[in-house]
Parts: sequence; structure tokens; C-alpha cells
Amino acid sequence: MIPKQDIDIILKAAVQAPSGHNYQPWKFKILDDAIVFQNAPENDTTVYNYKQRGSMVAHGAALENAVITAETLGYACVVEVLPEESDTVLKLILSKGQGTGRASLVAHIDTRTTNRKPYKKVLEQNKLQQLSVLPGDIQSSARVSFLTEKTDIESVANAWSVNDWLIFNAHVVHDALFPHLVWTAKEEATKKSGLFIDTFELPPPVRGMFNILKYPAVARTFGAIGFGSVAAKQNVENVYASVGAIGVITVPSLTKENLVQAGRALEHVWLKAGSLGLSLQPIMGAYYLALRAEEDTALQLTSEQKTKLAEAKKVLTTTLKNVSGVPAVFFRIGESDSPSAFSSKKPPHII
Repeated sequence: MIPKQDIDIILKAAVQAPSGHNYQPWKFKILDDAIVFQNAPENDTTVYNYKQRGSMVAHGAALENAVITAETLGYACVVEVLPEESDTVLKLILSKGQGTGRASLVAHIDTRTTNRKPYKKVLEQNKLQQLSVLPGDIQSSARVSFLTEKTDIESVANAWSVNDWLIFNAHVVHDALFPHLVWTAKEEATKKSGLFIDTFELPPPVRGMFNILKYPAVARTFGAIGFGSVAAKQNVENVYASVGAIGVITVPSLTKENLVQAGRALEHVWLKAGSLGLSLQPIMGAYYLALRAEEDTALQLTSEQKTKLAEAKKVLTTTLKNVSGVPAVFFRIGESDSPSAFSSKKPPHII
């Protein structure tokens, strides 16, 4: 039986992982020699989390934190991903033994955070090479690649910005953002979930506008006069294309097991980026929404909006050129000032 103090340490690290809207879609069950990761689909019901794809990536990130931490405690880890249709995501089996050598990253688990500030546009090639190397048990399913050419970065940045345009022009996308915002530090410290607005790094005039844009009728009015296009363009210029590189994690297909591995790869790269003094921000909205628009005929978008998403998805996939596999995660990476605010995490939910 695994000592309770070890379980507590491992799970505390696991829940520091990133998740869509910081909704932390996990519960845990403790067995004699294992930790079971249970999905909580009710935690993240946003339009982006179709087929729980985002939640599976989040579980993979939590798993990577757990494995790294378990190895520092002297455990060897074996992972079993459960069948596709089960809400039980995976089982982490622990035994005393030697780990795979990634324990040096444990110091960066508590400090890992999303940084939405602009990044420097130059990134040392040797750092990208280090970030491209994944442990063997992750590399068997996931691969990380980087785009560094200016034209490629600008193409991807413009594709990402379709989601910003939709916020002002599609009710379903507006409702995937504003009702999930946490508006004050006091509220954030209490809820420990949702999108803390201070982490958005908004300049004061834009921060003030968010207070009125939260009303759908106001957002639609601004959208009708072209404000969505203006906001999208500003994000491309000031944030999305202000990077050292754009990263993509690909997998053979978007199965449950592969998405878990993509999440592990994302967290591994993120922690290693922290050790190299780099910042990272996943950006998945337009891509995940485009995947849903292809498959979900009931999605409440106009034909124009679906066309823009399809075009964005085409850019995001064709810009990869010689990269094999299907994209599972996109992110921007580079050197930056420290973020202005951080999101809190709930304690582990053990069932």
C-alpha cells in the first residue's frame, strides 16, 4: 500500500496541471498500489470541450505532474489508459523502483503558469532543440515541433484570431468566454476555477470594455460594426505573433489515449520551458471549435462562421508542412516578463 503522505504529495502536484478554463476536470480514487484518474465532464461544459478532448489533454498534463513527482519519491510508474467510452481515464500504478529520469522538473510544477503577455520574437535554437526531446514513454505517441519562420507564425496567428472574431459574432462563442470570467482577486481565491481576468494582461481601456462586452447584445452590436475584426487584428499583432516560436504537439489520431499523451507532452515541454526561463501559452480555441464544427451539425454557427473556422483549420494543419500526425495542441512560446496574475487550483477531489 502506498503511504498516505506520498499520495498527498503526488496528487497535490497532479492538480497543478493546466485545464480548459481552469475547470480541473478530474477526480481521483486511491487503490492499494495505484491512483485512478476519473473524468468529471460536468466541470467543463464549454463549447470547446467537444467529446471531452480538452479534458483528456488536461488529464495527461495532470498525469505527467504525478509521474514526475512519484519518481522523486522513489516510485516507478506504469500507466494504463482505460477504454474510450469510460469516464475512468487512466490508472497510474506505482511500485518502488527507478524512474525515467524526469524528476529534475518537479521544482517547476508549482510555478508553471499561462503567460499571455507579448514574448520576445527571437528564441535560441538550442532551447527549441531541448524542448523537442520527449521521454520515450511519451514520444511513442506524441511529437513536438516548432514553427519559427515569420510567415508561418503570422499565418497561424491569423488562424487563431478567428476565435476572437467569433466572440463578437457568435452567441455560442461569446457564452464560452464571458460567463466563465472571474472578475476579482477575492472571487478567484474563493472559486479557484474559471478564467481570472487579471491573467488576460488587458490594458486598462480594454479591461474596462470587458465590463460591458459581457452582455451578449452589446457584444453583437460591436460585432456588427466590425469590432470583432479589429480585436482579432490587435491580438495577432500584439500577442499571437509576438513569439519566439509556435509549438504544435501531434499524435497519430485524436483518440483518448493519444490525447492523454499529448497532454503529457504539453506539460513536459511547459515544465522544461520553465527550467529554461521561457513562457508558454496554449491556444486551442479556433482549432477545437473547427473540429467540432466539422462533426456537430447542431452547433449554432452560420455558414460564414463555419467557413472561417474551416479555413483556419486548413491553415493550422497545412502550415505544419512535413510534420506527421494530427495536431492535438498548439502553443506560443518565448521569453517574456513575468505574468501579472496567476490562477489558483482546488485541492484534489478524492472519491
